[in-house]
Amino acid sequence: MRRDIRSMKCKEAIALFSEFFDYELGKEISSEVKKHMSTCKECKAKYEIFKKGVQLLKRLKPLDAS
Repeated sequence: MRRDIRSMKCKEAIALFSEFFDYELGKEISSEVKKHMSTCKECKAKYEIFKKGVQLLKRLKPLDAS
């Protein structure tokens, strides 16, 4: 079912942050998330925080198991 791009709600966009960051969404849904964040300052700010958090976590070194 195709949704109107303007109909994406904050809760839906936030739930898709991980897949959006990892380029796992299809073109249509990815475009909806981008469009939502272009008009919603709160979600854009939350995504930037999410993105920085993921980038910091990726820099962590694994713990030694011994």
